[in-house]
Amino acid sequence: MLTCIISGFIGFFCGLLGMSILASSSQAGLIEKESVMRYALKKVLFWYKSQQQHDFPETDIKEALYQD
Repeated sequence: MLTCIISGFIGFFCGLLGMSILASSSQAGLIEKESVMRYALKKVLFWYKSQQQHDFPETDIKEALYQD
């Protein structure tokens, strides 16, 4: 249990660091903002799915990625 909590915090902070790097690249005009957010969301959802014991519904992922 403690290992899961620690790995969750480490993953969360690494994700924040990665998103800030991607956002700074986006501000420099290298990457579009929307693609940065989709990429980050895909990575977070993939990590969440790998941490769960039960199946993560595919429809939720598709709705989250293609919402207008």
